[in-house]
Amino acid sequence: ETAALKGNKQDKGCKIIHCTQEIKARGIVDPRGGCKGLNTFITGSVDNIRFICSVAGTPYYGYRISYASFPIVDCYLYNTVGRYNRRIIIGCRNGLPVHFEGSQ
Repeated sequence: ETAALKGNKQDKGCKIIHCTQEIKARGIVDPRGGCKGLNTFITGSVDNIRFICSVAGTPYYGYRISYASFPIVDCYLYNTVGRYNRRIIIGCRNGLPVHFEGSQ
C-alpha cells in the first residue's frame, strides 16, 4: 500500500458505519489541515487494486481505470454516506497505485 492511498481503506470486508468517526480516527484532513468534506473508501482487496496498474485496468486520460467494479463508500462530512459499486480510476507509479482520482 502506498502512502498516497493510505487514507483509503482498502482492506477486504471493511465496514464503514460512521463516516465522521472513521475520518477523524484516521486523521484524514484537507491540505489546509481542516476537515475534508468527502473521503472515498475503496473496500476491495489491496491486491485487486494493485492489479489495476497492470492487467486489471486500462489507460484512461493519464490514469488507469479498472475493468471490474469495486465496492466504494463515499463518506461526506457529518455521516452522509453513499455506497456504490463502480469502476475506479487511479494513478499508478512504478506499477503501484499512488492516487485515487475518482470512479464511474
